[in-house]
Amino acid sequence: MNEHRRAGLAGFVNRHAAVRRLADNARIRKTVERLLPASLRPPQHPTVPAAEVPGLTWYVNELTRHRERLWVGGWVECTEQPIARLGYTRGRMSTWVAWPGAPSGARVPFAFAFDDPDAAVIGDLKLCLQLRDGRVALAENLSHPAWEQEPYHQVIAAFSAALKGGGLVVEIGSRARSGNVYRAVVPAACEYRGFDIIGGPNVDVVGDVHSLSRHFPAGSVAGIFSMATFEHVAMPWKVVLEMNRILAPGGVVLTVTHQSWVIHEEPWDFWRFSNYTWPALFNRATGFAVESVGMGEPVAIVPRVCTPDKVFLPDAASGYAAVACLARKVGQARVSWDVELSDVIPDMYPE
Repeated sequence: MNEHRRAGLAGFVNRHAAVRRLADNARIRKTVERLLPASLRPPQHPTVPAAEVPGLTWYVNELTRHRERLWVGGWVECTEQPIARLGYTRGRMSTWVAWPGAPSGARVPFAFAFDDPDAAVIGDLKLCLQLRDGRVALAENLSHPAWEQEPYHQVIAAFSAALKGGGLVVEIGSRARSGNVYRAVVPAACEYRGFDIIGGPNVDVVGDVHSLSRHFPAGSVAGIFSMATFEHVAMPWKVVLEMNRILAPGGVVLTVTHQSWVIHEEPWDFWRFSNYTWPALFNRATGFAVESVGMGEPVAIVPRVCTPDKVFLPDAASGYAAVACLARKVGQARVSWDVELSDVIPDMYPE
């Protein structure tokens, strides 16, 4: 095969994602690579996990899929040697992107995008960082950034730390409907009890959270937490009063919910929260003090129809998928809300 036909084949491989996916098959991949010119073949440099390269740090602050295209952005830095090239790999095929390189000790941003029609590559995507010594460092788990850097996750850690002394901990909305169980938030020294409006996996007590004090004695609980549940609570202010009743003096409450999220679990999807919500719920009148708050897991909000009244939105307005609040009981509540859930919402929560 002459050079012209080889170059044509190389262009076809680079342009068509379907052929790239087929190239993950070992037999076809070897055939394609044998036909490509040497300059276009996947690099044969020795690879090493990025975590094993001294002085190499990296961070992905954007990994977004929109309209069948994946967008990746972040920064890299290596204090021990320069980074010559940057690219990515999906399975066995590697692609290098246009990037100026990173001198030793310089933090340099990067951004690239590629077609992703089947949304299948995010879990397998790796950064390729070619070092001056010829090795290629592979950075994995791009969809799991350093959560400890986000205030949102620091709030969750603070809740766990506050319960090192043990005691009863109640999770509101504990049913593992989506397969998620959050017992790991509770220290081993504590007794866990799952509470939900519907029985099922990971549920120890069935009841309505608006009447929480009917299920637990006053002052008997060291901590209460909920994960992606408060947006489904019809009257969160009443729930705060109920939590105050069953908490022991100094007891803590962790509330993790959404600041920006799609409509879900209709018709029981009532609220969205931010850092600025919590003092309206946890305050001296309800018997609490807010200790820490944090938003995390940023999202982009893009209008599907950009009408004139939405021109104030930037290209991708920012929001946060998650928000967390840690509050502590500092006294008895001085207010009440004597309204039953059945007086407000006649329907049952969807199973």
